[in-house]
Amino acid sequence: MKYKIKYHVIFNMDYGSSTKRYGNYILDHSGITKNNEAEKKIIELFEDESDPDLNPYFNFTRGKILSKKIVVDQIERINT
Repeated sequence: MKYKIKYHVIFNMDYGSSTKRYGNYILDHSGITKNNEAEKKIIELFEDESDPDLNPYFNFTRGKILSKKIVVDQIERINT
């Protein structure tokens, strides 16, 4: 099954603030048949850092990233 996943990543910065980066991801996995399974898989891929497309490190002008967290905003099943 294919899923279009909209997400954002919250970065906690060393200067006491946080910033968000938004993204879209297409998950294509034959073993996933439900939206909650797709959400678990995307979080797993993000935490394992096994897919560079899920690490939106861009436009950071200052500071150091202390932590990051992914939040899934929407999951849409793509019929193919």
